[in-house]
Amino acid sequence: MTPLSTIRASSAPLAWACPQSLQAPAIAVGGDDAPARAGSCVHEMLVPGSPKLEVLANWWNVPILEAAMLAAAARQMWASLQRYFPAPQYEVALEAGNLTGHIDVLDLTDSEKPKILDWKSGRVDSDTRQQMLAYAWLVYTFYGAAKSVEIFVARIRDQVV
Repeated sequence: MTPLSTIRASSAPLAWACPQSLQAPAIAVGGDDAPARAGSCVHEMLVPGSPKLEVLANWWNVPILEAAMLAAAARQMWASLQRYFPAPQYEVALEAGNLTGHIDVLDLTDSEKPKILDWKSGRVDSDTRQQMLAYAWLVYTFYGAAKSVEIFVARIRDQVV
């Protein structure tokens, strides 16, 4: 039997829809993924103490105007969301068994009801339920006192939570 590969929480929706997607292809297919780079750039911009916007946009090869727009929109959203995250931890990496995930913002102030914020910077309104369930499971696995997990998905371009 082939061992199960590592599954990233962000890949959970695809894995749920097509389990075969967990197998690496015989031929690697790739290319420039500008939306992914923009997402990585904005995630990094939102971490307190991160380098200046210009530095990050250059590092991720993202047009400065797009990076600035995403950063401004996300900061505007954070102004209304931060009250739910009194002690935010940023870019929290968790791993349990074959499941890994990087939670954008995690707050453990209430150990029985941790809160997760996931920033979405893309233009596509994709179904993220499996990804959020994977994050919730990782948090529950690491912080066993949790009775429930509250999850916020912030769609930056649409200004919708």
